[in-house]
Amino acid sequence: MRDDVTVIPEDELIAVDGTAYTFKWVPVAGHEAMHALQWHGGKGAIEWKDGTRTEIGSGDYDAKVGPYVQFWETRDKAVKAEEAARKEAYLSPEETGKRVRAMRSMRLAATDYLLQPDYPELTEASMAAVRAYRKALRDLPEQAGFPWTDSTVPWPDEPVITIREQ
Repeated sequence: MRDDVTVIPEDELIAVDGTAYTFKWVPVAGHEAMHALQWHGGKGAIEWKDGTRTEIGSGDYDAKVGPYVQFWETRDKAVKAEEAARKEAYLSPEETGKRVRAMRSMRLAATDYLLQPDYPELTEASMAAVRAYRKALRDLPEQAGFPWTDSTVPWPDEPVITIREQ
């Protein structure tokens, strides 16, 4: 028996113990004219579209509340399975590799301006550091352990940039 259940057919909503789902479901037989059902702490009420109200107790749970909880539990299992599948796909080596490559591309693009002919000339040491950094970024996918996890990518240190004095 669940502690808290709210059912609002018009909104296709069933909330159980603080978790709400909206989805297509069929009202329990005899509840077609139900406006809402509230269950809390072993008792509750059904509000009808005509404005009347029916009090329900623990003896009514299985027939009047339980079917909605079963609808909700079926949806809850499906949602959790979908979430697990999305998480598994997100953490797959293929998807992790795509994210690492995208982050690598952003890091490469962030240094593109340093190689433009109209940018002030860098010192030889800075230019060598920029080239080494960019090469290390391009070589990441060939390193052992690629694609790692998002938090364990061995990103190379960004180069220190010094402009050549004119």
